[in-house]
Parts: sequence; structure tokens; C-alpha cells
Amino acid sequence: MKANSDSVAPSLPRKSGGRPDSSRVRNAAPRTRATGFGLPILDRYLLKQTAGSILSGLALFLIVLLVAVVITALQKIVSNGLSASEFLRFIGLQLPRMIVFALPMAVLFGCVQTFSALAKAGEIVAMQAAGMGLSRMLRAPLFCALVATLVVFYFQENLVPRLERNKDAILVAHIQSKVGSAESFRFEDPPNDEGPLKTLLQARSFDLKTKTLVKPHITYYDTDFLPTNLISADLGRWSGREWILQNARIQIKDESRVGGFRNASFLTLAVELPPPAFLARSENALQKRLSKGDFLMVSIPEVLAYRTSLETQKRAARNKEELKTTTKAIKTATFGVHEKIAGPLACLMFALVGVPLGAQTKQRSGGGAMGLSLVVLVVYYVVWTWAATLGRAGALNPVATAYFAVAVMSLGGIYLVRRSSK
Repeated sequence: MKANSDSVAPSLPRKSGGRPDSSRVRNAAPRTRATGFGLPILDRYLLKQTAGSILSGLALFLIVLLVAVVITALQKIVSNGLSASEFLRFIGLQLPRMIVFALPMAVLFGCVQTFSALAKAGEIVAMQAAGMGLSRMLRAPLFCALVATLVVFYFQENLVPRLERNKDAILVAHIQSKVGSAESFRFEDPPNDEGPLKTLLQARSFDLKTKTLVKPHITYYDTDFLPTNLISADLGRWSGREWILQNARIQIKDESRVGGFRNASFLTLAVELPPPAFLARSENALQKRLSKGDFLMVSIPEVLAYRTSLETQKRAARNKEELKTTTKAIKTATFGVHEKIAGPLACLMFALVGVPLGAQTKQRSGGGAMGLSLVVLVVYYVVWTWAATLGRAGALNPVATAYFAVAVMSLGGIYLVRRSSK
């Protein structure tokens, strides 16, 4: 880098001790430009160094996350008896999700590591002497961070939701191949630990291979846990889109009649129930994630569709309690949409913070850069957790809380850049 610095400003005035006097040439522009891509040599140099450090950090964080995922997958092997090939597929399908987690952290590490090394070698002083202030040096790291932002957004919106469903399908297919059928079948929606029961499906047996319920009995409940509709049938078959009950008998709540119900019979009756794959697991994974506010593994269109369904429920609310619960769920879904936008933007924020921090740590090694990165990550995730808790609970504006951590940390990064540029 010394050769480049000398070629950019060969006759810079120097202070005593031979160091460039950057105060006298702060506004001088670098004169040497690269022919490739029209980028100055120093920009190309910073781009190469920053990208290399980010990739090194990505590999490091992926190894850490991979260990955690393997431990989780081993638990799946024990509980579900997955084969070696199923185990490897289970791990491979989670790689994009690990990249979504690791890449923002890698951007922070890469920026801190790169500029810490440059400061230690005195190269930042040389670049400043050539007229490149710290705010000007930010161009290359911000470009790398922008690429990382686009990668994270693409992965979380396209790959992760689809591969998560494929991962769930591995467990479902394993259950179908190993179990075959389930006697005395029972399905609850939602599960008994996630809220008041809305639908109870019981059957004499459930054949997973033929997708057939034998002697199904379905009970629908209201908010007071009182049955509203009761449906029984001889068989229930999956048509590919819906469940078709044969020789179905239905009882509909009608307080004006003796007994409180009126009866009807149908040779065939279509009912809404989860598909066979989800019945096999006794849960709808997508619906479960949405209802619990776990939006990371679903796409923005899926969250928006969920919020639209909640708005429909809100308009049909029958009492204040139901209205309050639905309104809170809508705020949570709104927070989820903006949280999925704010997450990738953290890459840009970490570049803003990491560059000035690295530039001020002249004596730090690679281990020191990792330590400083971890400190920044802890601060960010503490602020994010606090804001996210309030946003999911609907206590504060869901849009403001979604972007709060990124905005606050970005302002801190801008302040550090301005202070370092003085």
C-alpha cells in the first residue's frame, strides 16, 4: 500500500518524523485512477480488502451456526429416526437461513477487521494525506454492504420460506413411510398449549398413505368453548384441494329448536381442514409461525395475506375482547412486515458503524476486531429485542419499533464517521 500512497501524492508536505501532513492536503483529490471499471486505485483496494474480510467473517459465523444446527438436527434424528441422507438434506436446506443470520454479522466483522488493519499499518493516514477522508472511504464498504443487503433480502423472501417447507416435508414424508396409519386419531386447532380450542378432529383411524380418515368426527367451538357445529361421517378423503366427507351428518347450533341444534345429512360434504401432511404432524407449520409472530421463516406476501385475514376477522368481531385480540394480532403482523425489511438493512447499518470503529483501533488484531464486533452485536440485539418486544405486543407503533434499532445504530455510525473526519 506504501507504493500506491507514494504514487498518489509523491510530493506531500511532511511533518517532523516523516509522516504526511494531512492537515495541509485534506482537500486534495487523489490523482491516480484505475483504468478498470473507472474506479480509483484506492477504491479498488478498499473494495478488495473489505470483501475479503466479509467473506472470511461469513465463513467463521457459518461454522458457528452450523454447529448449532447440527446439534438440533441430531435431536431430530433421535426423536424421528431420520436416515443419514435425510439428515444431510435436513442440514443442507437450512444453509440459506444460516446465511441470512450470518451475513449482517460478517459485514460488521469485515469492516472492523479491514479498517483496523489499515489503521494499524498507517494506511488510513496515508489515504487521508492523499485527500481521501473517512467518509470518502465508506464508499467501498457501503457497496459491499448493499450487495449483502440484497442477498439477505432475496434469501429470506425466496429461498428460506420454500426450503423451510421442504425441510418440514422431510419429516412428514418420514412419518408417512414409517407410521403408515394412526389409530384413534386426534387433531386440535390450535394445539392445547397455544390458545382456546377452535376445532377438534377425531377419527377411528387416519391412513397417511391413502389420505383417508375413517369415521371422522369434527367439533367446532366458539370463544366460550361451546360447540357450534358437529360433523360426523363414514369416511373423509383428501381430493387434492379439500377434504370430502362421505355420508356426512351435521348438527348446527340453533337455540330456537328443541335440543339447541338442527340436523342435516349429505351424501358428500366438503370441509376445511389442514392438508394430510400437516394433519400427520398435528400442526400447520405456516399458520403456527404466523400466529406466534415468528415471521422470519415466511415471506412478506404470506404475512400480508395473514394480516388481511385478521382484518376480516376484526370486522366480524362479536365482542370487545375478540376485537382487542384481533387488533393486537394485526399490529404484530404489521411489525412483522417491516421487521423483514429492516433486517437486511442492518448490513448497511453495520458498515456505517464498523468502519469508524475499525479506523480508531490502531493496535487491534483480528481477535480484537472479533471482540469489538461482538460488543456491537450485543448492543444492537439488546436494542432490537427491546423494540421488537414492544412492537410484537402492539404497545408502540409497529412501524417505528421495527426500524428503531437500525435507525439508532445508524445515527451512531454517522456520528462516529463525522467525528473521525474532523
